[in-house]
Amino acid sequence: MTETKLINEKITKKHPDQLFEQYKLFVESAQEISRRRENANHFYLAINTGLTVISGYLSQQPAIATQAIPLFGLSMCWYWRKTIKAYQKTNNGKFKIIHKLEDHLPAKPYNTEEYASLTQVEEKIPIVFGVLYLAILATANWVFISRIIA
Repeated sequence: MTETKLINEKITKKHPDQLFEQYKLFVESAQEISRRRENANHFYLAINTGLTVISGYLSQQPAIATQAIPLFGLSMCWYWRKTIKAYQKTNNGKFKIIHKLEDHLPAKPYNTEEYASLTQVEEKIPIVFGVLYLAILATANWVFISRIIA
């Protein structure tokens, strides 16, 4: 996106307050995306925590029960990572626009603010659950095979 397409200089000169209002709307919109992202993370964390508890509870049940839940959990981890990436892409786009709008404002708080990307930490949580589900599957298969051999 080029700056000339983003900023209409004729309107900005006549109504400089409108640029600031649009800036505020974009900042609020980016914050709303962050809130939605946090809610999605809470949802997936609750689902995966519940599934691991159920897997432990059902560990002595037939193999189909002990395998179905971790497989479902693995799919939830995949969707969780996809969700994180989608929110990250959306917010990155919004912040690019916010940075360009700040070039036309007296202060540039988001351009100068240093913030660490939580996405790197965020992305590891579904991987940890995925590894846990793989361990549960391996254990369930080992128990199943042990019962057959014995």
